[in-house]
Parts: sequence; structure tokens; C-alpha cells
Amino acid sequence: MKTHSSPLEVLAELLNRQLEADVEVGPDGSLDLMTGSGRAVTVVLTEDEQQLVFRSPLASLSGPRGVLYMAQALASNLYQAETRGGVIGLDLNAHLLVFSYLLPVSRADAETLLVVLMNFCDTAEALAETLEESAGAAEPEELEALAHLPTTERTGEPPAPPDPGLRA
Repeated sequence: MKTHSSPLEVLAELLNRQLEADVEVGPDGSLDLMTGSGRAVTVVLTEDEQQLVFRSPLASLSGPRGVLYMAQALASNLYQAETRGGVIGLDLNAHLLVFSYLLPVSRADAETLLVVLMNFCDTAEALAETLEESAGAAEPEELEALAHLPTTERTGEPPAPPDPGLRA
């Protein structure tokens, strides 16, 4: 018989009790949530069970707006002011920008779990909005030019360098 709950089970119980939600830790060990506006948030334990990982996809990098999303993500990551201690990273396999935050399990008491989750959800929403606004401000001509840039096509390999046009 189990004598203590994992931080994910504690978080699920808190959400069920305080928000009258109906969430549970999935068979894969993740806690999958949806914000009020429909943004997906997943919480998992690292393999060594020392940290909780909060993550939420922000934007797909397919299409010409991907370059604009990446530029804004780098700007938002600067000094972690906009990401509030989290980070926006690139998931090469899914071709997505993902916002994530790590919380040491040693700091994961009930109150901290709820505060971190609520702050994470608010920050993910704000970051996604910032990315959309920055990409939406691009002129159609700029997007057309970006559409012709070489991409990695999900291989993880960098594109070939352009031919400088030098001839002997």
C-alpha cells in the first residue's frame, strides 16, 4: 500500500477539490490539463523524480510565420522577464515552440503547486498572445519572402548554406 502521494497526484487532488475539476494522473504518468481558453498544459515528473515539468505548446513553426515566432520567442526569453523564470524552447520532433517551467519536487508543497500552475497558465496565455501579435504584424510581402527560406523539414539537420554565387 502506498504511504505517500506523488506531487502530480497531490496537484490533481487539489484541482479536483478547489476547482471542482475532474482530473487524474494518466497511465503515462502525466497530468494533462486545459486552461479556460483551451490551451493544453501538461505536468510530468522528470525521470529522476526530482523535478516537475510544466509545459504548454505555444505555436507551430510550419509556414512562413515560424521564423517570426522564433524571433519573438528569443526576445521573450531574454533575461526571462516575460517568461517569468520559464523558457520557450524548440521541439524539433513536433516542430513546435513550447513554454516550460521546472519546479524542484523539494519545493512542491500544496500551496506552491497551485500558485506555480496558475502563474504558468497565465504566462503561457500571455506568451502565446505575444507570439500571435508579433507574427500578425508582418506585412504580406514579408511573409512571402519568409516562405522561401530553407527549413530543416523536421530532420534536425541544418539547411545547406546558400550558394554565394562566386564563380571562378
